[in-house]
Amino acid sequence: MLKNIIEQAQKDWEYHFFMFYCKVLFPFSFAKHFRIVTVDKGIVTRIEVRHFKNDKNPDLWYIHINLLKPWAWLEKFLRKTNKHRKPNFAYHISWPKNSLAYKAVTFVNDNYLKYPHIYDYNFFVWPNCNTFIQRILNHIPEVKFKLPRNAIGKNHK
Repeated sequence: MLKNIIEQAQKDWEYHFFMFYCKVLFPFSFAKHFRIVTVDKGIVTRIEVRHFKNDKNPDLWYIHINLLKPWAWLEKFLRKTNKHRKPNFAYHISWPKNSLAYKAVTFVNDNYLKYPHIYDYNFFVWPNCNTFIQRILNHIPEVKFKLPRNAIGKNHK
């Protein structure tokens, strides 16, 4: 389902800003982990902060670009399998150039390296994946989406 949505967005050559989430693994499955997928004139980019350092590009530290397919989600670490946790759709905007979607996509793609906590990650408090997402939402107030209470780390200043 999500694969089809992203592939269709890639074909229309407009700008798309997606947010997906999934539940964190047991015993913290009450919490949600968010990530962003952008489509910029057909180029799909998955950007997220993960709990381990980026081995492919060490300069990014905890930021990962296209680590997994855009529609895939977190690995199931407790079982030996190639399957991923089910992703859930949280938010989507799309539109041509000079729109809110264009502003969101260009902000994310141009500013993820300016994330002030690129060197830090903490599972239980902050900064973490949701701190990264909240920073993006703070810089684009026209995006009318609020992370839920169980998006641990969203309140880090």
